[in-house]
Amino acid sequence: PAAPLNARVVAAGHDVMSALDAAAAADLLLFVLPAPPTKTKAAEVLSDEAKAILSALMAQGMPAAGVVVHGLERLPPQHRGAARRAVEDAMGIRFPGGQARVFAMATAKTEEDAQLPLASSGGHGSAAQEAQQLRRAVAQWPLAPPVWRSLRPYVKVDRV
Repeated sequence: PAAPLNARVVAAGHDVMSALDAAAAADLLLFVLPAPPTKTKAAEVLSDEAKAILSALMAQGMPAAGVVVHGLERLPPQHRGAARRAVEDAMGIRFPGGQARVFAMATAKTEEDAQLPLASSGGHGSAAQEAQQLRRAVAQWPLAPPVWRSLRPYVKVDRV
């Protein structure tokens, strides 16, 4: 039986301020990145916009973080490992010491598979299996509040 998970998924926009607002209320951040094209170097995985967002989040104080690589199954099998390593290397620069875990997420092939990964209840196929694996990992993730929250306990997030 699956462990109960009380989670709220908030999709932040592609700008720095909305990402900072969402991170202020979060205990865990999951970044969703598209699978990089074949033979992509780690320095080329993140866009300039993504680098700016990550830098601002690191400056604010970031909670636990994970990375979901979406669409690896579209790459040829011999290039999937290299693409995943490129994402791991790119995020390893931003999160030293392996602080960010990387997960693969297949593209949904059916309407049932298209549910949010955290709400997936299993099923058949690799998309459902990967969603279930991500859900289990999030449920067991060791969470620690970000440093800014312990230094300023009087700050309250009104809305995201």
